[in-house]
Amino acid sequence: APLGLRWDSVNYSCDYDATFTILFNIWLENTSVWSEHFQHFSPLLSVMQNLLTRPIQEQPPLEQVRDTICAEMYHLKPTEFPYGP
Repeated sequence: APLGLRWDSVNYSCDYDATFTILFNIWLENTSVWSEHFQHFSPLLSVMQNLLTRPIQEQPPLEQVRDTICAEMYHLKPTEFPYGP
């Protein structure tokens, strides 16, 4: 398991990196249980769960999972979840 995500200094990823590192490690503790919870807890966690449960050769890096979720958050509420300067 990775120690954390590579920081994206252009797009304010620090808070997201901390959050996704925590969520990823929670998910790793019991993937079957947490996959079920993530699937039903929120649409964005469902996207994360779907990306993480792909076959190993198709799993994107965690940074790509973060970026996918951040893009969706920006699409839903661009003023609340902006990209970099």
